[in-house]
Amino acid sequence: MMSSALPSSSSSLPALSSGQRDALRKALDGAKAVLKRRFRVLLLVRDAYEHIGHYPTAIQNIQTDLTALLRLLKAWALRQYQRVPWTALLLMAGAVVYFVMPVDLIPDLLVGIGFVDDAAVVSAVVRTVRNELDRFRRWERHKRADSPSSTLKPAP
Repeated sequence: MMSSALPSSSSSLPALSSGQRDALRKALDGAKAVLKRRFRVLLLVRDAYEHIGHYPTAIQNIQTDLTALLRLLKAWALRQYQRVPWTALLLMAGAVVYFVMPVDLIPDLLVGIGFVDDAAVVSAVVRTVRNELDRFRRWERHKRADSPSSTLKPAP
């Protein structure tokens, strides 16, 4: 049986309340199950994008980092990007599971305040995995620069 303890890097998640830590532990258990099958990761990413679509203004402050997490998870699931440590991958997937969970510390249906805890968890995880996320963004830029379409010039 897998432990529901937070990964050791979670000690750098001090901004979380004890309730948020407990909810994140549950989300991490879900993330472990999701990460066992790459198609489940793709479904989680899809669900997160749908969640963002329903509440775009509520998550404005975290949207850039959250969508970068989603792109990283998708690239990992498609085996396009594999250079991410397991603990960082687990924390990222756990944050996304927490984000899409219908019942968390503050229910998302409470418009205006329902995403406060989601934003806190995503922000804390992003701070913890910032180096990995930055490495992924560099990889994306490099990949775009190397793509054939980036070297094609429009016809005069």
